[in-house]
Amino acid sequence: MKKLSIFILIFLLIIPLSPQAKTESINKKDIFSFLQEAYNTQVALSEYPRTQGEIIELLSPYFSGSYQRLFWRENMVEEEGGFLTYGSDFAPYYIPFFQYS
Repeated sequence: MKKLSIFILIFLLIIPLSPQAKTESINKKDIFSFLQEAYNTQVALSEYPRTQGEIIELLSPYFSGSYQRLFWRENMVEEEGGFLTYGSDFAPYYIPFFQYS
């Protein structure tokens, strides 16, 4: 009985130490808006050559550094002193085009 009491006491002391995630209320409209902006940013990279710094600055609000490196390796092409992407029906690491509604 003494072991059970000690176990319960330890258990009750540990419970408050467990981490609790903070949740932000994000609604569906905000998520689709964010995806649309990220997609538009990726598509805009085909408009004209840009510097590596400009491209990183454009992608940073939407994509992690590791994702940007993958995207860069598969899609970016150096041309005219800058970098841009070419249009494709199947381009890896692009957000797929779909209706954002």
